[in-house]
Amino acid sequence: MSTRRPTPIVSVPIQSFDGELRRRYDEVVGEEPLEIRLEEPSQRRSLGITMRTPGQDFDLAAGMLLTDGLIDSADDIAALRYCTDSDITEDERFNVVLVRLRGGASAQRVIVERLRPAFSACGVCGQGSLESLELRWSKVPAIALAEVGEIALMVEEMQRHQTIFTRTGGLHGAALFESSASLVSASEDIGRHNAVDKAIGRALLERRLDRATVLVVSSRCGYEIVAKAVAASISIVVSVSAPSSFAISVAEKFGIALVAFARGSRFNVYADPQGLLSSFGS
Repeated sequence: MSTRRPTPIVSVPIQSFDGELRRRYDEVVGEEPLEIRLEEPSQRRSLGITMRTPGQDFDLAAGMLLTDGLIDSADDIAALRYCTDSDITEDERFNVVLVRLRGGASAQRVIVERLRPAFSACGVCGQGSLESLELRWSKVPAIALAEVGEIALMVEEMQRHQTIFTRTGGLHGAALFESSASLVSASEDIGRHNAVDKAIGRALLERRLDRATVLVVSSRCGYEIVAKAVAASISIVVSVSAPSSFAISVAEKFGIALVAFARGSRFNVYADPQGLLSSFGS
């Protein structure tokens, strides 16, 4: 019997009303749990569970490890694979990712000690104050865009990669770009924080994260989105929706230019502590 592999799009029967009821099928976004386990020589240690859209699971695991401060680079990851442990069923196999880190068991235990209790769907949300972030990460590098029009181009490019959203209407998108507006990576997920982690994880595993200077998201921009940008040393965050007050505070503290309500040629700049966008108005 073959193992069921979860899919990002699921076809479901519905009743549709347009003057009369009709039975038909509709495509909805897939949502299933993903557990990330640390693979050690003598045991498996659960790092947490997140609800995600199946697909790019290794990218998601790598991105979460980086943005939660458990690793510093792709070199810290020795292997990523789906789990075949005896305690899970065949149907669960593709919902558990095993991570093996480089170094001995003692080094891995040190890393695990840094783990927050809620390494899960909330990303870094609620895991500490601005002061705790300062203990983990430093101010991001000042890398500016060449032209104001690149913001609209990057938003359009991210939206072109939202292929599952086009079919289901139920996903967030995230994309990383170089300062020249060249795409580094793009992703989709039902969780906006997961979409960001997938984009960061893909760039990390491809060893292209150092090229990324701009993060574009299709969602509102809360604290956890900007905090993940800090962890990935991203200089500019662009959101098509609204920012939160704490997201603005984090951006100002860590030198990130925060752009929101980016729609067409219009946008608002909520933070620009290093003057990355100041030349656009001159």
